[in-house]
Amino acid sequence: MARRLSVLERQLIEKGKDSLAKDERIKELEEELSFVRLSAAPANQQVRELQEKCAALQRQVQDMENFLADYGMIWVGGGGDDNDDDDDHDFGAVASGNIWRPETSVAKESEFSVNFNSITKNIQELNALAGEGVAQIAHTPGGAKLKFPDPISLTLYQNGFVMFSGPFRSYSDPTAQRCMQDVMDGYFPSELQERYPDGVPFNLTDRREVVYQDQRHQSSFPGAGRSLHEDGMDERAALVDDIKERVSPIPLVGLDGSPVSTEQFLNRLPKSVVKKGKVIDVRSEIAEHVKHSGKSGSVSLVETSVVSEIRSQHSLTKDVTTLRVKSETGDQTLLVKMRYDDKIGDLREYIDNHRGYSRNYEIRSAFPSRTYEDEKATLSDCGLVPNATLYLK
Repeated sequence: MARRLSVLERQLIEKGKDSLAKDERIKELEEELSFVRLSAAPANQQVRELQEKCAALQRQVQDMENFLADYGMIWVGGGGDDNDDDDDHDFGAVASGNIWRPETSVAKESEFSVNFNSITKNIQELNALAGEGVAQIAHTPGGAKLKFPDPISLTLYQNGFVMFSGPFRSYSDPTAQRCMQDVMDGYFPSELQERYPDGVPFNLTDRREVVYQDQRHQSSFPGAGRSLHEDGMDERAALVDDIKERVSPIPLVGLDGSPVSTEQFLNRLPKSVVKKGKVIDVRSEIAEHVKHSGKSGSVSLVETSVVSEIRSQHSLTKDVTTLRVKSETGDQTLLVKMRYDDKIGDLREYIDNHRGYSRNYEIRSAFPSRTYEDEKATLSDCGLVPNATLYLK
C-alpha cells in the first residue's frame, strides 16, 4: 500500500511538472498570437493600398487604350529579354493586320493601290478646310483687298499624277506614294506643309481612265537628225516667227489686265537674244509685226453664260476655262469663256451664234495635234482647261 502511494506521488509530481511545462508553452503561444495580431493590422493596410494602386493603374491603362482607339491604334506592349521570340511572333501577326506602324506606312510597289474615290472625297473636304471660295484679306501697298486663295492644280492619271505644272510622278515613286497616302488618310500632303502651313485648295482633274505617257521616258526619234539649215530655215527667222506666233493673237495688256501701249510692250522684250553663240536682234521685227497684226487681225469676246454671270455678279466664277479660237482664215480670234463641264457641242453653238451663221468646220488644237469630233465630250475630259488655244479648219 505504501509502495503504491509512493508511485502515485511520483506520478503526481511528474504530472505537475508536465502541467507547468504546458502552462509555459501556452503562455508563449499566447504571446506569439498577440504579436501576430498586432502585426496583422499594418499588413492588411498595405494590402489595401496595393489593391487601390492596382485599380488606379488599370483605369489608367483603360484610358490609354481608349485614347489610342480613337486614332485607330492598338497598344501591343513590349516584353523583356526572356520573351524575344514571343515578341517577334506577335509583331509579325500585328504587322500583317490593320495596326499602324511607322516602318509600314510606305507600302511596297506591289502593295500600293490608289483609291480615286477616297481622294476625290477627301480633296473636297480639304478644300473646304482651306477656305475654297472664301475671300481673304490681302494687304497691298495702297491698303488691302479681298483675294481668293490660288488653288493648286492636281491631275490624277491611272499610273500617276501631275501637281502644279509637273513633272509627272508615278505611283511607283515612294514620295508620290506618301503624298497620295496622306490625301487618302484625309490630311494635306506633308510635302506641302512647309510651303502652305494653313493648307491650300486643290483644283482636281480626275483622269483615272487615262494612262499618262511620260515623254521623258520615251525613246528618242529613231530617224536621222537634220538641222534646220538643211531645209533653208534660218535660226533668226525661226525664232522671230515663233515669237510672232505667240504675240499675234494676244492683246497688249499688262500683268494687272490693263492695256499697254505698243512701246511699253516692246520695251519689255529683250533687245537681242543669244542662241547657239549668235546674237539675234528681234525687237525691230516684232515691232513691225505687232503694228501690222493690230490692223489686220481682231479679237472679240464671245457672249456665253459664264460671261453673263461674271457681268451680273462682278466676280470670277470657279471652274472656268478660257479658249482662244482662231478662225479659218486666221484674221479673227474668238475669246470663249466656258465651264469645265461644258461640251464641245456647246462650244460649236457659241461660235455659230457669235458669227451669225453655221458651216462645216473642224475644231482642232496644234499641240497636241488633235481634232475634237465628239460633241458630247466635256472640255475637262478633252484637256482644254484651264485655258487652251484652238483653230478652225
